[in-house]
Amino acid sequence: MADKKTDRVDKPIEFTREQLLVRFPECPDIVQAALDESKTYSIEQAEKLVNAFLKVRDK
Repeated sequence: MADKKTDRVDKPIEFTREQLLVRFPECPDIVQAALDESKTYSIEQAEKLVNAFLKVRDK
């Protein structure tokens, strides 16, 4: 009997704007400005946005 292959793709965990504001309270402006109400972002994407902001802010 042949093995069935699945086309399952693991989706990254996604967070809403409110969840990101809780996770990154130190920079609410960038989280709020970067996220559109209709979108969700993976935590990796959000961390990149926040880290980029922090680098610029801390210069």
